[in-house]
Amino acid sequence: MHHGIQSLLTGLFCALLALSQTTAAATQANDSATEPAAGAGIEEPQELIVPEEAVNTEFGGLLGAWTLVALDGTTPVIDRDAPTLEIMADGTVAGFGGVNRYRARMKTGLPPGRVEITQGASTMMAGPEAVMATEQTFLQRLGAVSTFTIKGDTLRMYAGDNEALTFTRATRP
Repeated sequence: MHHGIQSLLTGLFCALLALSQTTAAATQANDSATEPAAGAGIEEPQELIVPEEAVNTEFGGLLGAWTLVALDGTTPVIDRDAPTLEIMADGTVAGFGGVNRYRARMKTGLPPGRVEITQGASTMMAGPEAVMATEQTFLQRLGAVSTFTIKGDTLRMYAGDNEALTFTRATRP
């Protein structure tokens, strides 16, 4: 009987050892599978997208916080707060769409008065149908803008020849 228990324990020990080695190998293979190859899929530190010399020139006028006052030439449907746009010196574009927060990137190196905003990400909350429609149109227009003008505290962004978005400079409390 003693020999039977010893054989059983030896068998269990070998099974546990094999199981732990299989688990370790699978974990190691899984870890290496999720690690991208050098330079593949790893986001490099962002370079300064807006050249330093541009911060105080034509492009610099875009930097800062803006509040939407017109969408396709009409007053936007809002719930509590109007959509916003904030353009930062590193090229990040972020704000509030009416229901959700969004983030994108601004392409530079374009001629003065030209702008391109790449698609980004946003939160996925739901809100009143009319406000969601405003947000969807706002984000579509933001991704379609190609030129802009600034007069005083008013920023106008155009998609082709159409005035798509009109903002006023946001005041900080």
